[in-house]
Amino acid sequence: MEASLKHGVVGFWRIVFQGISATAPAAIVSSITAASGYADGSLPLSYLIAYIAVLFTLVAIYEFSKKVSHAGGYYGYVSRAAGPFTGIFTGLLLLGYQIADLAFLPLYFVILVEYSLSFFTGMSLPTYAWILIAIVSIVAWSIPPFLGIKPSLNYSIIFGAGEVAALSILSIAIIIHTGSSNTLSVFTPAYSPTGINGVLLGGIFAMTSFLGYGSVVSLGEEAQKPKETIKKALLTNVLISGTFFILFSYAYTVGWGPSSNMSSFTNLLIPGTVETKRLLGLIPALVITFFGLESFFNSSLSFTNSAVRYMYGFARDDHVIPKKIAAVHPESGVPRLALLTVVILYTLLSIIVGLAAGLFEGFVLLATAATIFSLVVHIITNSTVWRVYKPQERKILIHFVLPAVASALFLFIIYSSVYPFSIPLSYAPLSVLAWAIISVALVIYARARKKEQYTKAGLYSSVE
Repeated sequence: MEASLKHGVVGFWRIVFQGISATAPAAIVSSITAASGYADGSLPLSYLIAYIAVLFTLVAIYEFSKKVSHAGGYYGYVSRAAGPFTGIFTGLLLLGYQIADLAFLPLYFVILVEYSLSFFTGMSLPTYAWILIAIVSIVAWSIPPFLGIKPSLNYSIIFGAGEVAALSILSIAIIIHTGSSNTLSVFTPAYSPTGINGVLLGGIFAMTSFLGYGSVVSLGEEAQKPKETIKKALLTNVLISGTFFILFSYAYTVGWGPSSNMSSFTNLLIPGTVETKRLLGLIPALVITFFGLESFFNSSLSFTNSAVRYMYGFARDDHVIPKKIAAVHPESGVPRLALLTVVILYTLLSIIVGLAAGLFEGFVLLATAATIFSLVVHIITNSTVWRVYKPQERKILIHFVLPAVASALFLFIIYSSVYPFSIPLSYAPLSVLAWAIISVALVIYARARKKEQYTKAGLYSSVE
């Protein structure tokens, strides 16, 4: 009998922190500028809007998780709802997302190491030192997933909770330090130079801070009572992350001064570190820097766990990816060949893009591609959720209206990410399009050459 993932070994809080860690909460020390560039001093309102919007987008995944438990996550969901063609196509896009996301994390990690080193010491890295740092980092955050899902998630609980707790304490300290300058007016469009339009655009980019919360669905076959645990973990990790993001954005906006020159805040690569040092001193600044860097380690570990399980769930069906990649180590319960495949693919992509485009441009290209991949997968998921329910079970609001609203938001984010077209940023959507075309060709090949495997795509799941 073939070894499979270990069933029922992962409890509720481990799954919650799989999702929280994937979003890299402490990375907000730098990623916050994507939203502040539009919202300025109304940044907290943008994060509040993003929080509400993400709760809308959660609906389809939450509803799917009641019916399907599958290591392939969205691949298993869509295959069950819409059939093998759409399911396999979604699975291939999902793998594109995972590889692109994992590939940009080492680049951004090195960028933050470089800027933090310069900020605290004035030193700079040798030109190609980033390659060594990236490779060492990749090896380091691949070790826990190699050992097993429980050691990985134990790390995620400890350091994920540490990130949220430490940065929440620092945020509260800044709020106290700000004193009478605290104001709820930052939750209005008053400080946005373009009014509500700037707030909404800021909200769209603030939504990207939540990307990764859905990674918990990849643990569907290893979770205890998956149909209960996964849906609760989805909601809990979004509630915790959203509350944290709003607290941080409020504290660091009022601490900087919402009516002052917020553009200077936006122009900093590590504004959270700079503001913490200015208001609270060197030690708190070193703490926030440590957790900001560690957040990339934890996020990469979480994404590796989910990518390996997506690869495993996909390869197990033996239609596009060889089944041998789904081999599971009998003791650790880890699909180690899938892990090796994922690590090799994203390491090569990261280094090639970094060398070709440069560290920052490479990061932006891969991050944009990963975002587009993710949103397209979510749009397909939103569009098919109703089909996994019997006609008498379907609800207009839950299975049609809210998923449609979420998809409309995602389409606008995609549009905002690619228009106006510019080189080299346009290479990101073009790369996604190219992979989508290749994916269609692979699905057609599977349908023609592996008919039996094709018809059974995504059916290894627990369905009510």
